Amino acid sequence: MIPIINGYACVTGEDAAFARRGLDPQNPTNDPAIADKLAVSVGRAVMPEDAFDALVAHPEAAAEQAHAAINPARSGPGRIFDFKA
Repeated sequence: MIPIINGYACVTGEDAAFARRGLDPQNPTNDPAIADKLAVSVGRAVMPEDAFDALVAHPEAAAEQAHAAINPARSGPGRIFDFKA
């Protein structure tokens, strides 16, 4: 049986010691390169560094692009309705 400690599967006593301290047994040094490899191995998407830097530098541009992708037909700040039916 593999014990689960703090959400981490622990195979050895060393893994259990890391997990008790709140460290990931597969990446106890919290190395970003190892974290990316682990994320890819379990199927999580990893954002490229340049895309992340662009998002951090200009979050309003990313929000506008996302809004335009969701509602391409809508232009301007809102819609005008005529309630005289």
